[in-house]
Amino acid sequence: MTLQPARLTGQGRYPVTGQNEIAIEKRMADKHGLSVGDQLVLRVLSGDAGEEAWTITGLIFTPYASFGSGAVLASANESVFATFEDAQHIAGLAGFSAFFVRYTDFSTAREQADRFYASIAQDTPYVPVFNLVDDPEENFLITGAADVTGLLGALGVIAMIVSGLLIANIINMVVGEQKRQIGVMKSLGATRWDNFRMYVGLALAYGVIGLIPGVLLGAYLGSLMAQSLDALLGTFIPGFTVSTSGVMTGLIMGLAVPFLAALIPVFLGTRVTILEAMTDVGISGTYGRSWMARALNAVPMPTVVRQALINVMRKKRRLLLTWFTLMLAIAAFMGVYGMFASISVKIAGVFDSFGYHLSVIPNERQSFEQVRARILEVEAVDVVYPGVGLSVELQGYVDPDFGTSQLGMTGFDPGTDAVSLNIVAGRAWKDDPQRAGIVLTRGVADQLGKNPGDTVVVVARGQSTEVEVIGIAEFVFDQGFMEWRSLARLVGSTLASGEPVPTGLTVKLTDGDPTADQVDDAIDAIEEALLSAGILATYLNQVAIEEDIAEQIAIFGSLFQVAAIVMAAVGAIGLLSTLSMSVFERQREIGVMRSVGAGAPTVAGQFLTEGMLVGMSAYVVAAPLSYLIAQGLISSLEIPIDIGYEPIALVIGLIGVIVITILASLGPSLGAARKTVSSILRYQ
Repeated sequence: MTLQPARLTGQGRYPVTGQNEIAIEKRMADKHGLSVGDQLVLRVLSGDAGEEAWTITGLIFTPYASFGSGAVLASANESVFATFEDAQHIAGLAGFSAFFVRYTDFSTAREQADRFYASIAQDTPYVPVFNLVDDPEENFLITGAADVTGLLGALGVIAMIVSGLLIANIINMVVGEQKRQIGVMKSLGATRWDNFRMYVGLALAYGVIGLIPGVLLGAYLGSLMAQSLDALLGTFIPGFTVSTSGVMTGLIMGLAVPFLAALIPVFLGTRVTILEAMTDVGISGTYGRSWMARALNAVPMPTVVRQALINVMRKKRRLLLTWFTLMLAIAAFMGVYGMFASISVKIAGVFDSFGYHLSVIPNERQSFEQVRARILEVEAVDVVYPGVGLSVELQGYVDPDFGTSQLGMTGFDPGTDAVSLNIVAGRAWKDDPQRAGIVLTRGVADQLGKNPGDTVVVVARGQSTEVEVIGIAEFVFDQGFMEWRSLARLVGSTLASGEPVPTGLTVKLTDGDPTADQVDDAIDAIEEALLSAGILATYLNQVAIEEDIAEQIAIFGSLFQVAAIVMAAVGAIGLLSTLSMSVFERQREIGVMRSVGAGAPTVAGQFLTEGMLVGMSAYVVAAPLSYLIAQGLISSLEIPIDIGYEPIALVIGLIGVIVITILASLGPSLGAARKTVSSILRYQ
């Protein structure tokens, strides 16, 4: 309670020793429909107690990581709390599974972490398998939440910029369409300032119209988003909540963005003179004489394409705003998609490296053969592999996240398919499955400047040992791999006889592709077999872990994709408004086309081609920009794996651009095609 205070959620009280009382995590209560006063039947492993009924006295929320045997992170959905004495009685243990230590300050903790870790291994009966150095003021939960909210905020800012460009484009079109009206107002005595205030007021009116439903909808969706992320970010949000700062930000942005977006187009549009306004016929006397127009005429291309290029270049300012809006929206969408697609591929690659379905981690040292024999009694089990998983001090190595020299090590049997490594340098265990030596991942090898044949110094139990680098593997996390017996002897995981003991066992089931529920059933059967022999262990469902991680990535990806899709929609609306205004302005041109025999498909095709030209040119520039956006997001998240950019994002983006462009162009194109010669000639 001193270092990691658990918080009652307003229901019940903390349990009391000796009264068969427990508390459970709030998320566990929600998942299983439990409440204060309910009872759980626990198998008590002390003596011959057997099963006992324990009463739930309180619901607890704790954001802190709770580590059990083998550095297994406890799930909040399966967390039961008891006083220390009662926990020992239930679990049948007299020792500890984890130590939590506070130093006078974080810098001292970081400097002393390796020495403290070594002292436990050297001076106590414990074999440490995992350590975490974290600043309480900036722990991974706080920084993780800040990273996610910061990224979503950044995407929100990009969305507001895109929206601002859309507003600027609309105001630019309105001012351009009403040029004659501005001239008339000036001829009647209105000043430029009068016109400026009127059109900026129009932009603010747009902001107010969107502001009210936007803030209401944003408050509701923001609460839902927060609740969907609370478990992932280690927080607890009970029911609907409204963020005051979020509402205020929405109010300010809803008025500031339209105002700022309208300043330049209104400033440029209202400087028109009375003479220019009254004599404007929509086309200058030098039209078609620019170097760009001459270049377009010189390049051989279909007539429809040439005419489309000429038309889209006619209003250059409008084209630039529309194009930039669409380009930025497409780039954001592809950048987000490419980043999360890469994360999914990398994580899938990690799990593909492991050829087992569950892990068994005994709470105390056990003979591998005895435990293996018990597990093989379970019908669903195919193969049992030995393994060692822990952290060691690697001289010269610095963890990029915590600044210590601790490196996670995995010991396995290279003669089996328990772990399949992508060896990119060195022979590793190809010639001898029991060869002593270490395989480093590329990130570690590059940091140390090591190649196969070099040696590294590993510090375990306070003793330094030189180990040969026998290979370099491609792996997303910094990691080291050794033959399990060599690693067990190195770290002192042995019986009194000197026999190496695995810190865990990995199990492959007879069903080559089991579901998470099937693995859970196998775990229940294995647990029963080991408990009958007095062996207490922690279990990991590898399939469930993979599904949970995939689900978490999907949740994050969905949130970011929603923001990106909103931006893409804004870009599509910008293109729609531009083409609609183009149809409105070119009614006489459409009438001429229809009068000389152009059919509805020809007219619709002309405007559709113009929309496709704008969309495809925006895509060409957005493709490299999306890579830069993805890299920026990756840097902001500080994800401890090597994430790239999946090219599939370019394909998805291209398909999206085509769909968006067609949808945005279809309405104006069909509207232009339906216009008859008589209705156009009657238009004034």
